[in-house]
Amino acid sequence: MLPLRPLQLFAVFLTLNLCHLSACGAIAQEAESEHRAAAPAFSDLNDAVKRAPQSAQARIHRGEAYLSVGDSEQAFVDFDEAIRLEPNDAYPWIARGYAFFQTGDMDNALKDFDQAVRLEPRLAVALTFRGRVFENKSDFLRAIADFDEAARVAPGDPYAFSARGAYYQHRQDYGRAIADFSEAIRLKPSALNYASRGRTYLEAGDADRALADLDTAIKVAPLRATTYVERGGIYGMTGNTDKALADLDTAIRLDPRLAGAYRIRGDVHERNGETSLALADYDDALRLEPDDRHSLDSRGFLRLSTGNASAAAQDFTRAHDLMQNNAYYVIWLQLAARRAGVPVEFSSATAKLDMSTWPAPIVNMVFGKTTLDAVLVSVGNAADAEKKRRLCEAHFYAGELALTDGRTDEALRLFQLSANDCPKTRAAFELKRLNVKQ
Repeated sequence: MLPLRPLQLFAVFLTLNLCHLSACGAIAQEAESEHRAAAPAFSDLNDAVKRAPQSAQARIHRGEAYLSVGDSEQAFVDFDEAIRLEPNDAYPWIARGYAFFQTGDMDNALKDFDQAVRLEPRLAVALTFRGRVFENKSDFLRAIADFDEAARVAPGDPYAFSARGAYYQHRQDYGRAIADFSEAIRLKPSALNYASRGRTYLEAGDADRALADLDTAIKVAPLRATTYVERGGIYGMTGNTDKALADLDTAIRLDPRLAGAYRIRGDVHERNGETSLALADYDDALRLEPDDRHSLDSRGFLRLSTGNASAAAQDFTRAHDLMQNNAYYVIWLQLAARRAGVPVEFSSATAKLDMSTWPAPIVNMVFGKTTLDAVLVSVGNAADAEKKRRLCEAHFYAGELALTDGRTDEALRLFQLSANDCPKTRAAFELKRLNVKQ
């Protein structure tokens, strides 16, 4: 029986898979780099396997290292062998289940985590992993049952509470999320736990408390680059450009491989009207992470707004290819393609979309299948907060469509309507840009 120990990859799992805000790409990179830095050299791991060929633990350690550098094939070889050597130990099953999760095979991940729970029903790490798979499969009742059980059987384990807190954060149950992250902080006042609670405060609309938690996270771990990315993002959203750029510059100095830092700094430059600096940052972000949809979206919008419609269409095409069920990429792709003179085909672009839900009316509008008036009528049944958001979007995208058709005055009017209710959006950027032109 292997000793019960938290896998090194467990903390990485939480970091990579339980965060959803804009800085998460940077956080994921940091988690992976920290894991690689903490792992023994492959020569040492190979020696350990040679010295103890019957040791499942040695196989797990080397498998984790392979997984951390993206070699899932070799990782599976080691995890399979670890299971063969110790089929009645939960940890080899957890390790392989995590590898399945990372490679997108949720069904096999669930089978391995089920086996781990059968072997160790009170093992919080197995329950938490399985809960995350259930959440990924939208089986929310089973997900929360596992997260609750993990917290019950391991009341002193901060990971059990941070995992459940992340679940509640994803479900926008911010009160419960903050309570769980607070308990995780009480058990382990780490920079990651403070940052997690800070992100939750931000999503709940409390930027002041979010900043306070991120300030504490930086005091706890002043060399943790991703915390500066997150705090810089908040400063940027709240209009504190100088502090935002200072934080993002610090993050890049600490770790120049953090693509998210460049992207968010690009966003700050964009809001500040510094187009060339923004484009340079987006280029750097995509050099580091070529398939980052958020960077493709940001660069595509800036390219479109500065008259480079063909290049913008390339960015939105790539973003759409990466996530074909995202209606907003279809909207932007059609707008860019129309301005470039090569509109896309409706049926192929919308094949993976749910056209019965928002923002399907806007998709129909940009393809010329309905009018703004009809879109505004469809907004009428939404709840107050959602109705306001949808109205902002309807006026904004109608403004983009007006620009596409050369109706600049109408675009200005529509952007102003959008910005009146939603001031910190792209509508405000377009207003500033068009007013400067005029």
